[in-house]
Amino acid sequence: MKQAAAGARTLVGTMGRSMNDDAARALQTGVVVCYARAFTQSRGYPMLDKKKYAPTDPVQRAVHFDLLRLRKILFAHTDDTEMRRIVDAGALLGIGSMILVEEYQPIPAHEWQRVADLAVAQMARMKQEGDEIAAKLAD
Repeated sequence: MKQAAAGARTLVGTMGRSMNDDAARALQTGVVVCYARAFTQSRGYPMLDKKKYAPTDPVQRAVHFDLLRLRKILFAHTDDTEMRRIVDAGALLGIGSMILVEEYQPIPAHEWQRVADLAVAQMARMKQEGDEIAAKLAD
């Protein structure tokens, strides 16, 4: 969550300023994958229940589920989806040689602040729950 919050804040901080598209895309991917990691099956660590950890605030709840969905269809896989396609730019330009490029639906810059806010809230919630468990174990 800490990495997701930091990355999202960086994206917010670059609004209105130039950032290389490839660097921005890499940072966006990192933010979404870092956020979703806690809710994704892995080897060795338990997966958090995405419904149990869905915020009660309606905006943050929507962002939470959007990030989990976008991880799958836009950021973590190379599948051809409604939000991400691989196109042959060479064919589009009529130059004969194959030039494959990614075409994707970008997330509007202002949405990254919502992601940062969500990650910070989730981090605080998880810390509080961890502290409560530690207190019970100490008794």
